[in-house]
Amino acid sequence: MKLNFKKNIQNIIGVLMLAAVLLTVAFTSNSNKGKKIEVVKEIGLLQTVKERGYLICGVNANLPGFSAQDESGTWSGLDVDFCKAVPLLYLVTQIK
Repeated sequence: MKLNFKKNIQNIIGVLMLAAVLLTVAFTSNSNKGKKIEVVKEIGLLQTVKERGYLICGVNANLPGFSAQDESGTWSGLDVDFCKAVPLLYLVTQIK
């Protein structure tokens, strides 16, 4: 009989992970029963941004691919594109 140690370890880890998920679900599903969830809508910040006319959006400086400033002072990257896209959702015209 040939034992495959790697496969046995993978099976044990799989069973332990499944047990952890089941225990988590069992203990957390009953804790929220009967409780009402109140959703509060925050409109003050959006109204402030609209009144100001621009969104202040911060990025991590000089993190290539996410945010970087070139020699002419132009910002580029994923974070910068995100900062440019968010105001469009709320019709804010400027970004600072």
